[in-house]
Formats: sequence, structure tokens, C-alpha cells
Amino acid sequence: LGVLPDADALLRPLLDDLGDLTWHRSLTHSALFCLAAPPLLGAALARWGPRGVAPEVTRAAADGPSASAAGASDPGEDSPSAGEAEGSRASGESAAGSEGALGEATSARAWTLVVALVFATHVLLDCCTTWGTQVGWPLSDAPVALCTVSVIDPLVTLPLLAGLVLALR
Repeated sequence: LGVLPDADALLRPLLDDLGDLTWHRSLTHSALFCLAAPPLLGAALARWGPRGVAPEVTRAAADGPSASAAGASDPGEDSPSAGEAEGSRASGESAAGSEGALGEATSARAWTLVVALVFATHVLLDCCTTWGTQVGWPLSDAPVALCTVSVIDPLVTLPLLAGLVLALR
């Protein structure tokens, strides 16, 4: 996901040099894209993405303290609480069915937040380079360039790579 905003580079063979310079870091690096794409990708990842990766919110935590107290009578119990079973039946699901709309909505929100943070981080890091980024596209094509790091800066890249290696262990 972190390199998805750079997917516009795939159009490079179709563009001349000027088109390449003006198109790259425009649409996919704009605030518009950072606001519009995460909900779409978040919903897609919640539906078709990897399972067991998204943060989980239990129904008891989502329903509030009264549901937590009701389920606290037997912590080892595997069956759903009365509120969970009633909510499942009301939504047309069996007690042993899937997690339902609450879980899907929570997962979509969680994925949307993750995608939004990833895109915002990518764009902010690109704004720090000397090339800049057209954050205001399509309203403005003026690049935001803070000129604080090189496009590939070892002081930025190596810690990010180290974090990635540690996260994948």
C-alpha cells in the first residue's frame, strides 16, 4: 500500500518528458486522492483482503459497559451472550454465523484509517524531497517541496527498512 501513490509511474512509457514530470506526483499524491481512495480501498480490503490482520473490536466493547457486564458471568463460556444472540438473530444471522455488520463496518473503518495514514505518510515524505508533490492537484499544480531530504536518503530509508524487517519477523 505504501507505494500505491507511485503507481502513476506506470504511465511513464506513454508520456513525454514534460508529461512525466507534471503527471507524476499529481493525482495520486493529491489531498483529493488521499481523501477519496482510503474509504474505497478500506472497504475492498475489509471484504476481500487478508483475514486476521485488521484490528478487531469485540461486540461487548462496541455495545458498551452493560454488554461487558452481561458477558462477564462466565469468562470461559464460548457461546454468545444474550445480547449478541439477539443482535445476530435481528440481523438475520444465526448465533454461530459470521461476525455481522458490526464487525465488517469496524474492519472497513480500521482498513480505511490504515490506508489513509499510509497515503498521508507517503505524500508527506514526498513533500520533504526536492522534487516536491502537487498536493493541491487539480486546483493547483504548484509542487510543495520542503527540500529537507533527497529522493532516496539513507537517513530516512534505512530506518524505514529496518522497521519493515522487524515487523515482518
